Amino acid sequence: MSNSRKRNNSKKEKNKNKGATNQQNQQQSKKRRTNKNQNNLKNQNNNKNNQINKNQNNPTNKNNKTKQNNKDNNNIKNQNVNTNKNNKTKQNNKKNQKKNKNNNPKQNQQKNQNKKKKKKKNKTKTKTQSEKEITFKQMPIISQIQFSLEKQGFVKPTEIQRRSIPPFLDGKDILGNAKTGSGKTLAFMIPCAQLLHKGKFQPRNGVGCLIIAPTRELVLQIMKVAEYIMANQPQTFGHVIGGTDKSEEARKLRNGINLLVATPGRLLDHLQNTRGFVIRNLQCFVIDEADRVLENGFEEELTQIVKYLPKKRQTVLFSATQTRRIKDLAKLSFKEKPMYIGVHDDQSEATVETLEQGYVICPQDKKFLILFTFLRRNHNKKVIVFFSSVNSVKYHHELLKYLDVDAMFLHGKQKQKVRTNTFNNFVQATEGILLCTNIAARGLDIPEIDWIIQVDPPQKPREYIHRVGRTARAGKCGKAIILILQPEVDFLKYLRLAKIPLNEYEIPESKIVNIQRQLEAMIEKNYSLKALAIDAFRSFFNAYDSHFLKEIFDINKLHKEKIARSFGLTSTPQIHFTSNIKKKKSTLHNFDQIKNKFKKNINMKK
Repeated sequence: MSNSRKRNNSKKEKNKNKGATNQQNQQQSKKRRTNKNQNNLKNQNNNKNNQINKNQNNPTNKNNKTKQNNKDNNNIKNQNVNTNKNNKTKQNNKKNQKKNKNNNPKQNQQKNQNKKKKKKKNKTKTKTQSEKEITFKQMPIISQIQFSLEKQGFVKPTEIQRRSIPPFLDGKDILGNAKTGSGKTLAFMIPCAQLLHKGKFQPRNGVGCLIIAPTRELVLQIMKVAEYIMANQPQTFGHVIGGTDKSEEARKLRNGINLLVATPGRLLDHLQNTRGFVIRNLQCFVIDEADRVLENGFEEELTQIVKYLPKKRQTVLFSATQTRRIKDLAKLSFKEKPMYIGVHDDQSEATVETLEQGYVICPQDKKFLILFTFLRRNHNKKVIVFFSSVNSVKYHHELLKYLDVDAMFLHGKQKQKVRTNTFNNFVQATEGILLCTNIAARGLDIPEIDWIIQVDPPQKPREYIHRVGRTARAGKCGKAIILILQPEVDFLKYLRLAKIPLNEYEIPESKIVNIQRQLEAMIEKNYSLKALAIDAFRSFFNAYDSHFLKEIFDINKLHKEKIARSFGLTSTPQIHFTSNIKKKKSTLHNFDQIKNKFKKNINMKK
């Protein structure tokens, strides 16, 4: 063992000597190199070498190294601690930011809206294929009606039809709400026809299903649907409306009508005065376009009609809008709480997606010129033009006739035969122009309408919805435009609050067909045309004065001379406001709420 230790010690000494010789050689080489340079560098190198040798022999250097290592370790530890503290502070800051976000009501509303949208999207995605691809053949409909539907080309039901027909057939009371053009007529006509067939109704049993509609044209349209739905059934159907032979209607009622479609006024007249009118076997009572029935002032007639009907019956109300008056009517009509079926309630827009809508801001003296330009460009299209008064319809019809623009017209003061013929002719036409008042705004299903033009703005947003609802029906595309005067621009905000999307259409003055001089000269020479123009001018101001939104549609904001020019008049006629018009007072509390919403929206944008 002692020999091995000696050998190891000798090896260590040899290694030390070798290391020393290597160091000496290096120092000598450095000295040789530095000798070539200045003499001062030699002394510096020698001092450095001496210091190196001293440091190698001193044990304190090792301690200094360990101290430095310990310091480095402590610094690393401190850095780790600081990073942990920073991470904790960042986490706390994030938590505080989340709390602050939760305290912000605007951000919360946006989050909730986004969540709702995601939920709605998920709901629409999770619809089963059976719901999307269901056909009329898969529904509990009798073969006679199935055959009629196939003959007319109806294969798949719309959403309101799919959701309302089964509970209707089960005898449930229904309050239905769906956009215009969604197929509400078939939704109640199919169950009515099937109930009559299952009940084996005969003419002597009288009325089994009663349908009320607000206008004569809508009654006639429902009758056309009844004709092909009930074509293979023995049950009878008919209608009673104002403006027709009452005695002939009474004769048909005595003979027996199983499905009766009627306007409220004429129906109440027959209930009160026609003997042999059997209503005691009534199974189902339907009100179509219920909100329009109330708007037309038939609320008293409806309350009296309900008194004549048997208490044990099924009641169904269909409408495109839901109002407080509809709820009041529901309380009157329904004994128990009805089944509510709301189609498109979760959508962000009040009109169908296939409808393209816009507006044009018109100078007050160029409204007719813009209308004339538009009609000339779209002469090969099917167009409906809405005015605020009967006199405006009459005047513009005559004026367009002088300007070689063919157009039909429809208003409430026409005889029923004329109205029916005009309506049928326009339905069958592939192109043409129909000038009308709001009489054509509800329920009428006129095929292939390309454009809806509103020359005069409606009283309320829901009137706008029903006007434009004449196009883009049953999934088809359509376009609508409203002409807005410069003082009426705030009405656009009112429409947007009602979820009506609108885009501005700009028409450069260079593209407007300027026939103002010819127009004025023609009207000045033609006495009858000038008289119509004056009547239309006065009716325009009377309608404007009775508008629901007084704060927007203010007569004092209009330039009467410019408005007169838009009617082709060189001088401004005197305006006699009719005293018998019941001026509709705007609900200021509602409008103030709307104004506050406007202000909030404006502030948000700023």
